[in-house]
Amino acid sequence: MITYYDKEANVYYVKGSHASMYEYFVALALDKLKITFTFQFAPWGFTGVRGQYIVDFLVYNPMPIPCEVFGEYWHLGMLGSDDKLRLAQIEQYFNQIPVIIWGRECDTYDKALATCREKFA
Repeated sequence: MITYYDKEANVYYVKGSHASMYEYFVALALDKLKITFTFQFAPWGFTGVRGQYIVDFLVYNPMPIPCEVFGEYWHLGMLGSDDKLRLAQIEQYFNQIPVIIWGRECDTYDKALATCREKFA
């Protein structure tokens, strides 16, 4: 798996794609727990189209579970109407309520590990 932190550029990568620090710690935690996942899954099969949404993680345990990692900076620690719409679309697509992991639950590797263990293991 290509998950690493480029210290010089201060950039995180998960499976070769740019990631937030929170997503990076969640990916490391899922790997540690030996839980298979897809990073940045496009449910509708394409990206770059207005209104299209990418699911942060699709966690296979054993069935696919959509998971969104929300940082408090962008989401203000609560769900806005655009977040609620995206979550409703994801729920409809997967016929399952997405798991939400807040930044405060994964701002360190240890917190991410505990959170992933609680939500997925």
